[in-house]
Amino acid sequence: MGLFSKRKNTVERDAHSERYEFEHYMLPSAATFAPIQLFTSDFEGNILLDLMFDDKSKESSWFKHYAEHFSMKIYDVVGGQISFLRFPESEVSPSLVCAAVPLHKHLTDTMKDESDLYYRPYYFLTKLIDKWCIGEMKIDKECREEFFYPVYYKMVDSPDMVEFMQWVMEREGLSKNADLLPEDTITEFLNNK
Repeated sequence: MGLFSKRKNTVERDAHSERYEFEHYMLPSAATFAPIQLFTSDFEGNILLDLMFDDKSKESSWFKHYAEHFSMKIYDVVGGQISFLRFPESEVSPSLVCAAVPLHKHLTDTMKDESDLYYRPYYFLTKLIDKWCIGEMKIDKECREEFFYPVYYKMVDSPDMVEFMQWVMEREGLSKNADLLPEDTITEFLNNK
């Protein structure tokens, strides 16, 4: 190969960069400008990933591993719904453990257009170096381009998803729904078990 000949671009972005962009930019962007994606039951499990990633990304090794361990589930609660996202376990900070996006019933009852649902809160549980934190991804509305930044509210002792869900519900003024069938730990919590 000559010194100035073109080389094929075969460099794959590292898994941490791809994961960070998805968890800290793509998902908060969906919660902000396309929340219907997070509340469509057809996208539960890991189907949402098919919608959000192009074919080239789906072929990468990091994505295949990520898709096996990612899941989204929508929970009906008194006063609305919560889309709960679980992420693969990660050694590298600040990858997220889970995230929750609430949608209040009064918004869906009065909406005339999808834009009425814009700017849904995107709460997360993450590891910051050696601490566990609950926070929210905020958008700078003054900035011309989408600029998301984290706000941290609370330090917790462990990555307890039930404690996280309870915190989100209290913050959003939502209540447990006793009619849910027990399927997982979050459902058991919502059923007061």
